Amino acid sequence: MKSSARSRLADRNGPLIPNIDIARPRPYLPRLLKHLFHPVFAFALICAVGCNPNGESASGKRKKERQKTAVVEQRDISFSISVAGEIGPAEQVSVRPEVNGRISELPVDIGDKVKSGDLLFALDDKDLQIELETRRTEIASANLEIRKAKQELDVADQEVELDLRRDSITRAKLEQQKAKDDHARNKILFDDELISKEVMQSVESAYELAKNAVLQAERNLQLSQERFRKAKERARTNYELATNAVLKAQRNLELTQDRLSETRIVAPFDCTVLTRSISAVGQAVSGSGGFNSGTEVMTIANLNEMIIDAHVNQADITRLSADMEVDVAVEAVIGLTVKGRVERIAPKATVRSGIKGFGARILLISVDARIQPGMTAKISIPVVSAENALSVPLAAVFTEQEGRYVYVVVDGVYEQRAVEVGVSDYRFAEILSGLNAGETVSLEMPGEDAEVKEMPAEKDKGKRG
Repeated sequence: MKSSARSRLADRNGPLIPNIDIARPRPYLPRLLKHLFHPVFAFALICAVGCNPNGESASGKRKKERQKTAVVEQRDISFSISVAGEIGPAEQVSVRPEVNGRISELPVDIGDKVKSGDLLFALDDKDLQIELETRRTEIASANLEIRKAKQELDVADQEVELDLRRDSITRAKLEQQKAKDDHARNKILFDDELISKEVMQSVESAYELAKNAVLQAERNLQLSQERFRKAKERARTNYELATNAVLKAQRNLELTQDRLSETRIVAPFDCTVLTRSISAVGQAVSGSGGFNSGTEVMTIANLNEMIIDAHVNQADITRLSADMEVDVAVEAVIGLTVKGRVERIAPKATVRSGIKGFGARILLISVDARIQPGMTAKISIPVVSAENALSVPLAAVFTEQEGRYVYVVVDGVYEQRAVEVGVSDYRFAEILSGLNAGETVSLEMPGEDAEVKEMPAEKDKGKRG
């Protein structure tokens, strides 16, 4: 009975085992005949027969050496699911300039290891240096203007002219009061006919002139106050404009300095150069601050931390959980197996290569120096295991509708014995009942001439304590 690669065979009331065909092993002859007439194979077959001193064929020798029995033994059995994924750096950056320019320095190349803060490449900054000096000149001019505006504002705040106008009013009022007193005294004298009419008219004229002088002094004060107000507003406006000009010049200087600093691109962390798309110094590049994404000069990555981007079938995702440790085999490095830890599992299923599953990110706990980005890794997700389990090879277990059984070989006689199967991997099956350690079982069906007898299963045999 067969199913998909991830499914397992199930006893009616027993545990699941992997999808391994445990019926009678397929003969080798059909596969041999399939390639028999291939010229290379035919030549190799003739040489094999000719070089064998006993005249024995290669296929016959393999058949003779094939194991036919196995001993029931205790061993650890572990079944896991394999998922393929691609290894990549946990931290990878595409390095692009922020400003337009031409490459002036390019000290690193593919494969170079770079420390944090070391130069990756630099752009020609001559134009920006000229612009920087222009910005500094603008600031100096703006500071001069603000000093002049401040002096004007200080002068306007002194109110010297207004003080003079107020003094004039005071003097005019004193003169007016004096003329008024003279007028009153002379009026009495005139009424008593002690002074002439001409003298009285002169006194009255002096009094009118004094009153007019007070009115003129007050008008002059009002005019001076209006001029002072306008002058003060003008001085304050000029000062504010000069202040804004200084601030603008300082911002322009800072922007130029920022752009100048962006002409030297350094490594943000300890890294290795993965790619470099610029071939030589002098090549023009565009900045990422414009309408496009800019020219990619190189890509860098931290190869001390590696992750695996895997896609796990939706049927197996429930076996995976965050922080679970898994075994990772790297196909490009034969025999290399490292530990990994599940960091993230995508909350939503996606379809990749026609298979619906969930993305999983696995962090390698220990990174071997031979592991490189882009290598394919095989992740083993543990499913079930049994320690010190009584077991036999899968080929020894046969399945019929009535259940599973094995053939125990005792003195050349085959005993068909029902067994209960537990945990299985792709090589061995755990026997929960029906066998004892040390017994010998057949790995193939008995021949037609073999003596076979059926025996009922002993429920207490082979059970785990």
